[in-house]
Amino acid sequence: MLPETHLGRVRFLLFQPVDAIRFARQTPADELRELKAAAGFLLFFNFLLAMTLHHYAGSIEAVPGIGAALNSVLVNGQRVFDVFAWGMFLYLVVYRRRS
Repeated sequence: MLPETHLGRVRFLLFQPVDAIRFARQTPADELRELKAAAGFLLFFNFLLAMTLHHYAGSIEAVPGIGAALNSVLVNGQRVFDVFAWGMFLYLVVYRRRS
């Protein structure tokens, strides 16, 4: 069952990706408009996160002792989130458009 609010649909994609894919497979492509919008928002949020991290990278690395390691952890975490967001977006918007 798809949540009613936009934030609920984004949370559904983030915390229940297997259920979201299962829901998308069982639902006709024409009825996935809200879930596609949530995937687009997730991708936009990912872009915002990446740009913010890039902007503040110098400040993060300036923290004595843990700056470089913290920046490396944040960048790698953002890359994992990037792959997830692009995967959801491509599956829901591009692949499911043809179905």
